[in-house]
Amino acid sequence: MSDVIEAAAMRCRTMADGTLRIEVEIEPVHATQAFTLFGRPGAPVALAALRAGYAAAGNDPAPSYEAPQSKLALGSGLARLAAMWCNNEKFQAWTRRSFPFLWSQVTGELGEELPASEVAAEVVRRHCGVESRAELDTNEVAGRQFNEAFRLPFREVLERG
Repeated sequence: MSDVIEAAAMRCRTMADGTLRIEVEIEPVHATQAFTLFGRPGAPVALAALRAGYAAAGNDPAPSYEAPQSKLALGSGLARLAAMWCNNEKFQAWTRRSFPFLWSQVTGELGEELPASEVAAEVVRRHCGVESRAELDTNEVAGRQFNEAFRLPFREVLERG
């Protein structure tokens, strides 16, 4: 088990005493690990921005600062989530059911023998209007489209079991 859990900052506010309160959202697949690490008040936490730009699950842009790009920052956020999910059989099946026209279009154009992970990735790219899933982290419209069409609905599927 790793002591690092990817999360999305959802809201930042300053409290009356000047304390900064940051609310984060953690994917259900990491819930048990998060409870183990942080499930008690006062548990020590370290924060690191993985990327600047679109807030992973919200519709509001993240703070407008420019974080230095590093190898660690590349492939984080929505792009990383999309890549992980496209390799997940449950996501592939859900994508096939939820986007049958695009799924058929991709397999018709690129071949039936294409691995389901590649078909799912192409469906995500086409639906979000990007050439690469990496653009989900830098293109606000594409990020919002991914959240609305894939992340939020599929997260509900995961929560139902």
